[in-house]
Amino acid sequence: MHALVVLAHPEGESFTASLARTIVETLEAGGHTVDFDDLAASGFRADAGWHDVQESPDGMLQVMAAQGRAAESNSFAPDVAREIKRLQDCDLLITVFPFWWFSPPAQLKGWFDRVFANGIAYGSNPYDDGPLRGKRALAVVTAGGDSAMYGPEGRSGDMRAL
Repeated sequence: MHALVVLAHPEGESFTASLARTIVETLEAGGHTVDFDDLAASGFRADAGWHDVQESPDGMLQVMAAQGRAAESNSFAPDVAREIKRLQDCDLLITVFPFWWFSPPAQLKGWFDRVFANGIAYGSNPYDDGPLRGKRALAVVTAGGDSAMYGPEGRSGDMRAL
């Protein structure tokens, strides 16, 4: 099995980053191949825009339409194309990130926006014939606070529901 481990945390010495490294080491020790993608270390941009495609801006940006054209013509910008290839090559995607303000960090959200592109990660019927069909995914999520804070009656809400 080939895994892509995507780390989204700005601090390389954080607990979250340590978990990501442990995941990589454990998978490799089990005989699997791993591609480790540290978004902060690589400086991956969070914002989607015309810079994602090799197309001249022509009016208002419609992200889905621009992604669809880039998928058809294989004309994503090099940084996005590289990440798309990593995603396409994996059998298992593992995202490792902290839970901040009820969501993943902006860099991971941007990775989803830019890499899970129209024509790449989804199309007209992604659940039946989508390009990622057959791949597996796992989210490893860290959160600050005790377990009661994220329980059914916790002030932050039930983690499973969030």
